[in-house]
Amino acid sequence: MVKLPNVNAYPDFLSGVQDLQNHLKNGDISSDIHKKLYQDLIHRFMKVESFETPWFLREAEPFTDTTGGIMDLPQAIAGKLDFIKSKLSQDEITDPKTIDFIYKILNKEQIKGTIDTLVTNISSKDQDIQKFRELNQGVFSKVIRKLPVQKEELDKFLSQWSEGKSFVDTNKIKIGAKGTLQDLIPDPTAFKCFEIFEQIKSTYRMPKKGTTGYGEFGMAMLSVNIRLKAPGDIEINGSPVEVKGNDARLYADERTMSQSQESIQEAARGTGMYPANVHKLLISQNATERKQAVESVANSFRARGISDADIKKLMITVQKDNPDAVKALEIAWWKAGFNYYQQAIKMPIMVIGFGQWMISDKADDFINWGCIPKSPSNYGYMFGRQAGQSRETFPKIFIPGHNK
Repeated sequence: MVKLPNVNAYPDFLSGVQDLQNHLKNGDISSDIHKKLYQDLIHRFMKVESFETPWFLREAEPFTDTTGGIMDLPQAIAGKLDFIKSKLSQDEITDPKTIDFIYKILNKEQIKGTIDTLVTNISSKDQDIQKFRELNQGVFSKVIRKLPVQKEELDKFLSQWSEGKSFVDTNKIKIGAKGTLQDLIPDPTAFKCFEIFEQIKSTYRMPKKGTTGYGEFGMAMLSVNIRLKAPGDIEINGSPVEVKGNDARLYADERTMSQSQESIQEAARGTGMYPANVHKLLISQNATERKQAVESVANSFRARGISDADIKKLMITVQKDNPDAVKALEIAWWKAGFNYYQQAIKMPIMVIGFGQWMISDKADDFINWGCIPKSPSNYGYMFGRQAGQSRETFPKIFIPGHNK
């Protein structure tokens, strides 16, 4: 008499699956007995988990009693389990993602233990991860375990991470360089991890004080060469970098303060004037108005550190009645604002968003990349409003293709 395997003796689901397959392969049990024992094994290890519901449960018909009412919880669970067993016994579950989904659920405790061990090793090598774990107990391991990738991909990713691998190619981040985020983070699992980190950062406490913009947290968590640090938003290979997202103003209260003075026209109207508005005054037929505008513009550029000689050359270019003159004034004001901000923060600016990144400490790079505004208002006022509106005199920077 053949002694059948005891499914209650297996320490975990995977061990049971492998043992039953060996018995079937060796001819110790028939295919029918194998299917029956496999169903019993699933029944033993089945637990509820908050992964995305697989197709075979989404397609299951609602379980109702004979009177047409919805079954209570124990009956519903039994019905779902019978449905799963039926699909398994008929070899209808062949999709790799679905199989991986079932495996993660049934082998949850073993997977969780392995991840917890690897996460401890990872955090010992990265201060940002260590600090995040201290501030948000248990969250990091849970986020990693929920990554929407197959277990084999996750194991490889975590093993490399625990060995100290940086998943951000920081060698590409040089002044004057640009590219895509996927080129910067080429590993597919690491990139998914980056996206999830960026999604959850508003929910949890961050490893640094102040606002954490797009890209900073995700990159810092995935590389020992990138740290969340102030001043600046991050430190890359030991050098501070200011990170900006799309539609960001080049201004920081604690580091830059406008010294520009109000014009006579603005003081009377109680509002600021953009370069496009100012240009109308620079070509006014009214000599007094034109002279006042020239003096006000000169003072504004002078406050941004522009020399009198350069201001004089600029006036010759912009005091013409054509669209090119307007654009020349706007770009000159954008560059003046960028350079003033750059000199104040004393570090390169990295703009990240919409799958792109670019970094430089030169205004011309960002202009050539197409990062300047479309709307006249986003170039900033040439004359600051009264009482606390100095930030509005500074321009905004954009991701190419997403300009406003």
